[in-house]
Formats: sequence, structure tokens, C-alpha cells
Amino acid sequence: EARQRDAHTVLITNGLVPEYCGRPVADMVVMLDTGPELIAGSTRLKAGTAQKMVLNALSTAVFVRLGKTYGGLMIDVQPTNGKLRKRASRIVKLLTGVSHERATELLRTAGWHVKKAIIMHHKQVAPVEAARILREHDDHLRDVIGDVDYIANSKEIDG
Repeated sequence: EARQRDAHTVLITNGLVPEYCGRPVADMVVMLDTGPELIAGSTRLKAGTAQKMVLNALSTAVFVRLGKTYGGLMIDVQPTNGKLRKRASRIVKLLTGVSHERATELLRTAGWHVKKAIIMHHKQVAPVEAARILREHDDHLRDVIGDVDYIANSKEIDG
């Protein structure tokens, strides 16, 4: 299915690399040599843990490339409940230097869209203009407001 859609494929394996019709089953193969499990037949131990670490690294890299992070923050948070709205407000506060109240006001005006709220503050524009600017920059906040010296820690964001 992936090949029919011209998608790149990755195989993460702890064993032999299978072939299909004489060619590898994936464009990229990540071979993890974790050795035998301590308990035979229990791949959730070393092999599963190693694969999970690789998947975490890959998904983090993808999020960064897609512009979903900024300064160590997950800025594409979807604030669908109270906890996530507080997190979004803390993110806007950290990246703009405004008060909690102002950050929440910016978010409400931006339809709870974190990137738009940040651009509205930095560029002093309305939500529609912030959305246009964001589209022009392929949804990458860094391309709009530049780099940040600040790297967040999870305590500041998660409360």
C-alpha cells in the first residue's frame, strides 16, 4: 500500500531483513542487534524496548521537521480540554513574555491556535493575518519569528 502511494517505508527489526520479489520490503531498514532475550519468547523486553526508543526518536524528528515544535515545546497542542488549554496558555506566555491572562486572551482570539496566538503578539496582527503569515511559512513558527534562546522544561509546561 505504501509503495502504491509513493510513500517512503522504514522497517525496524530485531531479526533478519525479509525481501519481497527479490528486493527489500522497505526503503530504509533499521536493524537493532539487541541479542537474545533474557526470557525466551518475550519480545516485549529488550527487543520491544529498543524498537520503542527508535520509534520515539523518529517521531520526535518528524515533529521537528514538520514545525510542530519550537524551543523544546510541542506548539501544535490541540487544547480540547481545560488541562490542554492551561498548557497552551503557558506555552504562549513563555514564548511571548506576556501575562497568563494576556496569553489566554490571545489564544481565545486565535481560536485556541497556539502558533497564531504567538504570531499575533510578535507581529501585532489580527488572527486572519497571523494565519496567512503562518501559511506563507509552511506552518513553521521559527520561520516567522526566528529562533528562541529559551528551551522549556516539562515542569513549566505541564504544571
